Amino acid sequence: MISVKNFINNLFRVSWNSYPAIVLFLITIIVFGYLSTIGIDDHHDGYILKTAIDIAHGKILFRETTSQYGFLAPILQGLAMIFFGDKLIVIKLLTVFFYGVSAALLWVVWRRILPKWLASVTGIGWLLLAPYYFGRFLPWSSVYALAAQLLTVYFIILFIESKKNLFLLLSGAGTALIFLFRQPVGLVHFVAILAFLVGHQCSVRDKKLSCEYIFFVILGSCLYNPSYL
Repeated sequence: MISVKNFINNLFRVSWNSYPAIVLFLITIIVFGYLSTIGIDDHHDGYILKTAIDIAHGKILFRETTSQYGFLAPILQGLAMIFFGDKLIVIKLLTVFFYGVSAALLWVVWRRILPKWLASVTGIGWLLLAPYYFGRFLPWSSVYALAAQLLTVYFIILFIESKKNLFLLLSGAGTALIFLFRQPVGLVHFVAILAFLVGHQCSVRDKKLSCEYIFFVILGSCLYNPSYL
């Protein structure tokens, strides 16, 4: 059994040694926050804005308004508009926040396999590769799904290090979260985790153990996502 204290320590590992992740988060917020204010894509921004406004004013998604992918990103964007107003910049800044979360999670994941300095340099490299320096910033649901993907990857790493089924349960819940943000990505990520677990256990040649691990992932994905049932 894993204690609550150990779970929190393993999950967050918050210390002064993690400050580069916080710095990378803030840099991403500043840079992407500025880029999000430059230009408007009439089609893509308009499509996302219209759905978010509809939700903010009480319309039901997939019945009275539509979304191209999952329903969770439009709902979050609609909630943001309830609090901050029906403006495009609101959903763009919400997307910027999720980019910042992704940047921090990328550093945390890289830090498990790379030296601190190299994880930091890689994070800056990721930031410099963004397409928004030459194109328009779009508040796509894929940005929200990316943050959920990285969180799921982190849970898988914690499972590999600790062999605790709780982290498999959380990784399964993470795949469901990805699905709710962007359905195609969630399905691919779910299959990828199952394939990884099977491959990971091939050297052990313990079918019972493999089935147990797969069970916890599937259970986690079904906890709040009936789409998998």
